[in-house]
Amino acid sequence: MLITFLQDFIIFFAIYLIVSLSLNLEHGYTGIPNFGKVLAVAGGAFVAGFFPGRLVAWISNIGTSEYSGLLDYSSITYHTSIVNEVNKILASNAAFSIAVFVVTMLVAGLVGAGLGYLASFPAIKLREDYLAIMLLAMGEAIRVIGHNFSPIIRGNIGALVPDVFGWAGEWRYLAVLFFVGGACILVFFYLQRLVKTPLGRTLRATRDNEDVAKALGKNVISIRMKVIVIAAIIGFSHCCMRT
Repeated sequence: MLITFLQDFIIFFAIYLIVSLSLNLEHGYTGIPNFGKVLAVAGGAFVAGFFPGRLVAWISNIGTSEYSGLLDYSSITYHTSIVNEVNKILASNAAFSIAVFVVTMLVAGLVGAGLGYLASFPAIKLREDYLAIMLLAMGEAIRVIGHNFSPIIRGNIGALVPDVFGWAGEWRYLAVLFFVGGACILVFFYLQRLVKTPLGRTLRATRDNEDVAKALGKNVISIRMKVIVIAAIIGFSHCCMRT
């Protein structure tokens, strides 16, 4: 029981640490008050609920005789039976499961980049307090859309997420711990490396005195947009692991 608790604790700690590291890049190093971090947290979860189950079902030709294209998740019975079949396929093929996991993270990262750009584009020229409010509104908007637009994850009912670590059997928690912990370590060292480069010094200069950075020829708006996009990619691609 204690080992299971510690494994769960470390997994969730690593996931939230990734979120904190991406937020630290935005606010700690660049001075962007991103109150809408839920945009990445919720968005990654929505991608995990929407994408992998449909992908595996489409590749394996599950349910396509009744529903063409994207699977209809509105029926609870049908949705449950589809995900159960998907889990059986994933449990029998470790390589395929890992590939689905990696592809889901990549798709989440791409979605995060797009939404991060869209969120920052109309607001990046605003003053810090107005920028914070705008990002907060964007984060709340994606939560409302995800919970009420049923084709994504069946609205408030929610969608079952395929178990991409079912192949590990009784060692499932260790497999999840290995992948999530490894991702957390990679993100940590990537950001540590990033902030020690000339770009990192530019980020701190932008945070400390925006006018001085502009006087030195730095495009502050472009820098902020890039940081928001990078942080959104990290948040989306790794928050999808929480589900």
